[in-house]
Formats: sequence, structure tokens, C-alpha cells
Amino acid sequence: MLNGYIDFFMDHNLAECLLKLKEELDKLLQKKLQDPKLDILKEGKYLMLAVEDLVSGDQCEGKFVFGRESRKPKVTNDNDRFTKDGANPKSLLQTLLMRAGHSPPKYKIKHLKTNEFRALVEFKGMQFVGKPKRNKQLAERDAAIEALAWLTQTSDKNAK
Repeated sequence: MLNGYIDFFMDHNLAECLLKLKEELDKLLQKKLQDPKLDILKEGKYLMLAVEDLVSGDQCEGKFVFGRESRKPKVTNDNDRFTKDGANPKSLLQTLLMRAGHSPPKYKIKHLKTNEFRALVEFKGMQFVGKPKRNKQLAERDAAIEALAWLTQTSDKNAK
């Protein structure tokens, strides 16, 4: 999706099945091109049902991710992962959501009795809570990192 900027992740076996079904769909389209009178809905009925069944059975819940490898992921600190090269996690989160067609995230800040701040970021009805930080900006940044970690499936501990 978006020329490889955002990828959709699914189980490896399911992906193989879908690729084989795609080959069959391509064959069906070639038949239709050779015989314009061919009823493609009738000929491809079971093919389309198979695709629908496979997609509905995917356990990845339609999460979109970027930078994910199907091999063993490297163990990294999410904070380092989303802030390397001067990246701004809040901007990255907003960009990913907007490119996926969602509204921008909303942040809520709570001032704690320890004189620290905790931020909550919300989008698509989901909320992610960051760790307490010494100022509001760092708190929002940490909440964005938690949301990005969930979107990229490196963490799901803070989703509510």
C-alpha cells in the first residue's frame, strides 16, 4: 500500500494461499479476455468465496504496519526505534493515521501528584497510555511511541 510505505501483515501461510488464489484469478481474467461472453461471476464464484473466507479468518486483525520483517524481529527499545534519526513519534503517528484514512490522534494530559505528566493518545476508539514524564511534551511523545509500537505489533500491553 502506498508504494510500500505501509504494508499489511498477515500469517505467512495465509499469504501463500492468497497468492495462489491470485494466480487462479489471473487465469480466470485471461479466460474472460479470450471469451468476452464468459460469465466471470459464475466461473469465479468459488474462487471469490475462498478469498473472502481466508481474509475473514486472518488473525492479524487488519493491522497495518511498516518496517516489519517476517523473520524473527530484532529486540529493540521502542523509544530508540521511533526516535532514531531525529524522528518525531507524534508526527509519525499522525502521518500513518492520515495516510491510512483516519482522523489525527488526540492527546490528553494528566498532571500527577508526583509532579510528572502522563499522556493518553486516542484514535479510532483506542487509547494508549504513556509512562509518566517530567513535562507534557515528553509525556505525549511517550504515548505516541506506545501507539506506534502497537500498530507495528511490537507491543500490545497498553491498548485499552
